[in-house]
Amino acid sequence: MREWYGSFVPNLLGRTITPNEVTPWFAAVTSAIEQWEPRYRVTRIQIVEVTRDGQLHFFLEGQYRPRATYGDFTVEGARRIDAYTNPDGVLIEERTEPGL
Repeated sequence: MREWYGSFVPNLLGRTITPNEVTPWFAAVTSAIEQWEPRYRVTRIQIVEVTRDGQLHFFLEGQYRPRATYGDFTVEGARRIDAYTNPDGVLIEERTEPGL
């Protein structure tokens, strides 16, 4: 029996991303963020590209709440996370966008 690491993401690691794997992968990532990172609330997921060789490019948009760990859920601003996979792993860039 495998140990529970707080999300379903470890169960999906190593799989080739196909169109059928995208939805379970996003559900696992979103539930892990909701459960373990109260400072960020996901409001939108946008798929940019899924390739035949298993690469995935997507945007996570959400609200940044820097004091949420102290019970203050005031939103300081919107954040967009640009993430994509390639043979080297997952690459992530965070962007602050006032217009989100």
